[in-house]
Amino acid sequence: MQHIGLKTLIILVSLASLPPLAAGARAITLSQNVDQVQTYDFVELTLRVAQPDVANPFAEVDVTGRFSKSGRPQKRIIGFCDSDDGSVFKIRFMPSEPGEHSYTLTYREASGLKRESKNSFRSNKSLKKGIVRAATNHPLHFTC
Repeated sequence: MQHIGLKTLIILVSLASLPPLAAGARAITLSQNVDQVQTYDFVELTLRVAQPDVANPFAEVDVTGRFSKSGRPQKRIIGFCDSDDGSVFKIRFMPSEPGEHSYTLTYREASGLKRESKNSFRSNKSLKKGIVRAATNHPLHFTC
């Protein structure tokens, strides 16, 4: 019989006590707050992770969305963790043009787990003028 050193025994016991690698089986659900929105209002996408398995969800998880309208370039939006335990992530997108918008949402953990979800929503023209920003001719003044 071969002799096992104390360090090797400690490592084997530590590995045996870890939960099985079932990250791929973890449920991740996506919800969308509305199917239609007015321009310059936002759609909020919420990802819920069942039994999150990351030590620091703010540093170990990336949530991104790629939003597009037919004939327009994609816009990449970075999501954020909205819970201490990593069970809720959100992305908010504000369309500036009316029409059908599609998106691909990506959830990626540092461990390699990656999930994608695709969906769409419609934006309708509104009376809102747009985002407030500094005027080009007068940087201390604002315009829409």
